[in-house]
Amino acid sequence: MKPLIILALVVTAAHFWFATVDWQGKHANIDLKHYRVMAAEAPGISMAEEAPFCYRILPTWLSGIAGKGLGNEGLGFAVVSALCVLFAGVVLYWYLVGKGISELSALTMGTLAIISQHVLGGVVFNPFQTCDALAIALMLVMLTAIERNRIWVFVLASILGALTREPCLIMLPVAFSYVIWKEWSRDRTVVWKWTAACIPAVLAAMAVRMGVPASNAEWSLAAMLVENAYKFTNAETWIRLGLFAAAPISLIPFYFFRQTSTVLRSNPHLMVLVVLVVASSFLGADTERLVAPAMVVFYLITARVLDIGKSGSVNIFIVAAGLICTLNPLFVHWSPFTYVGDSVTTTYAYYCSTALVILLVTIVVALSTRRALSALREHDAKQRINY
Repeated sequence: MKPLIILALVVTAAHFWFATVDWQGKHANIDLKHYRVMAAEAPGISMAEEAPFCYRILPTWLSGIAGKGLGNEGLGFAVVSALCVLFAGVVLYWYLVGKGISELSALTMGTLAIISQHVLGGVVFNPFQTCDALAIALMLVMLTAIERNRIWVFVLASILGALTREPCLIMLPVAFSYVIWKEWSRDRTVVWKWTAACIPAVLAAMAVRMGVPASNAEWSLAAMLVENAYKFTNAETWIRLGLFAAAPISLIPFYFFRQTSTVLRSNPHLMVLVVLVVASSFLGADTERLVAPAMVVFYLITARVLDIGKSGSVNIFIVAAGLICTLNPLFVHWSPFTYVGDSVTTTYAYYCSTALVILLVTIVVALSTRRALSALREHDAKQRINY
């Protein structure tokens, strides 16, 4: 109960820290316009929106019902998005604790996810993007169900995921990779059970696409891939993915390569998750935001490193650094960066400052864990750690 209360307070504080998207002004014509139309049709389902937005019916339906119940469209989205952000933060916390992470480090990572603009903080800023937070939460539920062999939990979460956002279907091959790695040599019938468990989500996704007509019939994943293919060779895209998406802990898995290697060797399905999420992020415009479901791996590795150092002050420092990394003038009230004159110059000033914070966090964490690392290396050499 205590972690739930703390994370709820973090979500509440985040709503004061972040600004709110100008959904009736300059931002009225971005993705949220589709979600607003869909929500307005609740409790029915909109039959005249563009793909892929029209297929994300669950979060917009919930927001529409809430908005009509509260008598305010914006408030409906705000309430549902806040609950989804809290849901994602709590599931992340319990997932990490279940992997052997201390409660303090798990709570730190849950807090960091909520305030990170490319993970859950972006949903606080833009509550109409509820599908992002709900998708992350459901993917974490599915990941937990896979590792704990809770097939029915996985079936339910995957069906809801198919009605929420496309990346949720990534968890189907992740489930296969885990079962084949963990169970194939002991009980091959488990593979058939998980195959059957994946079918309902596939059928749900197919039903939505067959039953909900898109106003842009020419849309396809292949067309999106062609449109965004330039990103694969674009240096800035890879820098944003590698450095800024997980700020301020972006460099931790690279600096602590031995710990990263231990985690991934023990959890090859997490590598499958990262590869598929990164690949799918190239199908959309906002690449850093789309890679958010893979951040659980960064949080797991970082939390393990924090547990090595056993320094509570470092956890507080990381949260503070995370707040500094949110000082994008588009997102928060309190940013020292303002778009006066050349906005490009301001943008680069913000990203350079964020890069310095990321470097500082890496140095501080490295120094705090230096003494404990030698003992950990001996421990790793003697036994396989269950992370």
